[in-house]
Amino acid sequence: MTTARSSETSALDAAEVAWERRRRAAWLDYLRATQEADRGQYHSVEGNAWELLQRRLRRNDEIRNDALATRA
Repeated sequence: MTTARSSETSALDAAEVAWERRRRAAWLDYLRATQEADRGQYHSVEGNAWELLQRRLRRNDEIRNDALATRA
């Protein structure tokens, strides 16, 4: 029983680590896009990058929730 419990815990930990890694990558991509934008195009680039960030964060949450639901 202990082994099953510990493997379940490690799977949940892995899901959390993967969620945090994807979240960090999404934010870094957003920051990179806004930093590399030309001044004249900053607002459109920032808006597009923000929308992409929001989609990625929502999808990331969905992936984590699915992983947690299958483990519960």
